[in-house]
Amino acid sequence: MDDAFMTELAQAMATHSPLPRFPSGITVEQAYAGQPAVSRKVGPTAGYKAGITNELIQRKLGLDQPLLGHLYRSGEQPGGAVLAHRPHAAIECELGIIVDAQGQPCWIVPALEFVHLRFTAPEDVSAANLVLCNLGADQFMLGQPQPWLSGLEALMESSTIRLFRDNQLIQQACALSSMNGPEEAGEWMLDQIQNHQWPVTEGTLLMTGTCGDAIPFQPGSYRADYGPLGQIEFSIAPV
Repeated sequence: MDDAFMTELAQAMATHSPLPRFPSGITVEQAYAGQPAVSRKVGPTAGYKAGITNELIQRKLGLDQPLLGHLYRSGEQPGGAVLAHRPHAAIECELGIIVDAQGQPCWIVPALEFVHLRFTAPEDVSAANLVLCNLGADQFMLGQPQPWLSGLEALMESSTIRLFRDNQLIQQACALSSMNGPEEAGEWMLDQIQNHQWPVTEGTLLMTGTCGDAIPFQPGSYRADYGPLGQIEFSIAPV
């Protein structure tokens, strides 16, 4: 992978354009080695995301564990924001962990990720290429953080996430469905981050994977209800 390709890839990701054709034969290890350089070309990092946490999809991609990507600081959107419609995007309900400089969890936070993937050719869809384009990382939105231990306790009491569009329930998912919940997911992510020698600083955000299905990015008014952890509201503008 040369610098010109990584620059072209980063520009396509930042502008929601079709991704360039990928060089053949890229391995997952090579993709992880190149991911930080591609991410820097998009913008500063806010944290990391777990992706492909569904074991069925892992098997289809020849994987035995999830994948890891970077989150962009510029991608954070405020609660209540009106987002522009993008036909190749999707909504993912997740849980976030905010850690300190030693990687210790400090806060648990309701989180939504708005992923965007636009491969040019079906044959480009591979585990390695997903890693290289940061698993479609684009935008995200956070609710109100709660202290780690009390937030976990509240999650155990009511572990359902409900997503509404125009006041109609469109998804109900277990908040512990991604890697058995945020505690195990966070431990796995921090272990992988250490293996890659990627930095962790005060306030690094860990997005722990999709709870339920990825939902098409359709216009409407949305509300994600995390029970005792609170709610996140946003809208997607008409086409």
